[in-house]
Amino acid sequence: MQQGFNLGVIEGFYGKPWSWQTREQYSDFLLKQGYGAYIYGPKYDLKLREEWQQPWTAQEFNHLKQLAACYQQAGLKFGIALSPYEVYQHWNQSTRQALTIKMAEINAIGADILCILFDDMRGDIPDLAINQAEICDFIAQQSQAQEIIMCPTYYSDDPVLERIFGAKPHDYLENLGLQLDAKFDVFWTGPSVWSVSYPPEHLIRVAEQLGRQPVIWDNYPVNDMKNWHYLFMRAFQDRLASMPTLTRGHFVNPMNQAQLSKIALHSLPRLYAEGDQYEPNLALRQALSELAPSALASQLLNDIATFADRGFKQLSDTEVETLKSQYGQFDHPMAQEVLGWLNKEFEFDANKTQLWIQE
Repeated sequence: MQQGFNLGVIEGFYGKPWSWQTREQYSDFLLKQGYGAYIYGPKYDLKLREEWQQPWTAQEFNHLKQLAACYQQAGLKFGIALSPYEVYQHWNQSTRQALTIKMAEINAIGADILCILFDDMRGDIPDLAINQAEICDFIAQQSQAQEIIMCPTYYSDDPVLERIFGAKPHDYLENLGLQLDAKFDVFWTGPSVWSVSYPPEHLIRVAEQLGRQPVIWDNYPVNDMKNWHYLFMRAFQDRLASMPTLTRGHFVNPMNQAQLSKIALHSLPRLYAEGDQYEPNLALRQALSELAPSALASQLLNDIATFADRGFKQLSDTEVETLKSQYGQFDHPMAQEVLGWLNKEFEFDANKTQLWIQE
């Protein structure tokens, strides 16, 4: 892959988060597979979003500092994704001071990559691009990170964003590209929020609008919110092996199930390495053979289509009980996650957020 291209994972989903231990252990997996970065940005951490002005507790701060050290010692980049929630609607001396304090906290953790996310917020306001660029400049002045990636409020062509967050301002992307300093990279999820593919002509057009090549935020295999009842474990497909020449990076948003996410994640570096020779079904079998005992690998291979296409909600009670019996035979983290999914432990419920924070 070409110099400067980031291939990484961003823990950027809603719902039940990964444990601190899992996050640390993931550094070995990512390094072995050929990834170069991990970004911490789970939506459950309100101190990155709606409560961004609140400091992390001493315990949380120590976990983050240890996590940063873990990745950096492995030779991987560590990132933090800050979403100063709708700060552009209240941009004043008070919020500037609060951001200065927050950035001092993030600097003390030692992030290599800083993400400034304006996703999932209202955007139908005047001068949105100008205000967001000004905030990015202010944050960059406080940051010690070597790389900064911002996420626009309208981070895809998907009309669902305007339905939820209001009408996109005229020429928003073009104005953002003009206002943002060249040092900022920009996240983009593709033609849709959950893009199936990334056509070259689409990426070239977006690069022209932004005045720079985008960094892909890939919402596969993520299964949060309305998709909690699916498990996506198929190998990556319909991704361009030429992505490194068309984008600045590719970050994957995984599932709430960290161990099962490894199956899909295993395949992406191979897609880039093998190019036209890449075969998704073969990549899937290779992943399963390396990541799971043979009997469990066979069971997962048998159920992958059911889990991804039908999902939990279309399983009968009898099917659920049969699957519980089958996966209950395995003493393996992947099997435990399947059982947790079957027991609705990953069911998305906004009211559970506080419980997960306390765990």
